[in-house]
Amino acid sequence: MAKANIETPEGTKITIEGTPEEVAKIIQSTQGTQKIAIKPKIKETKRKKIRSSSKSPKKIEIEEYDLKKDEKRKSLKEFFEEKKPKDKHPEKIMVIGYYITKMLKKSEFTEGNIDFAILALKLGKRAPNLHQVMLDMKSKRQFLETGTKTNSWTLSRIGELFVEDHLPPQKNKK
Repeated sequence: MAKANIETPEGTKITIEGTPEEVAKIIQSTQGTQKIAIKPKIKETKRKKIRSSSKSPKKIEIEEYDLKKDEKRKSLKEFFEEKKPKDKHPEKIMVIGYYITKMLKKSEFTEGNIDFAILALKLGKRAPNLHQVMLDMKSKRQFLETGTKTNSWTLSRIGELFVEDHLPPQKNKK
């Protein structure tokens, strides 16, 4: 790419960019006119490489907790099978978060807790952008709220109601 800066006698500045041939052709065609005094300053410009901002997902430390059934509660697996969340990450996250906060009586949960449950339940790969999914669940749908600790979450009342009232999905009765 070539670049030429032109300044008129009145002080107007014009910048021309293009291939060296194109810039030279435009300068030659305007040099014959008396209205513009051209002071061409042609310089080659290099194209800058655009760096991709795609970073690998941040490493999430898995945080274990009790998944087993006892006399007071179902196991996470039983609870998950009962609620039947769709194969969408937000629904899975809400069911897991509900289990941790309501069944295990924890005040909040972390991305590491979600990761642990996904591995324990053998749900396949976690969302590669789990943190962003959870941020979207907070800002766009108000299913989550930020917890008191760094990277901790709680289900909002909307999220709790979704798990209690909408899962498992109700079939339309006709």
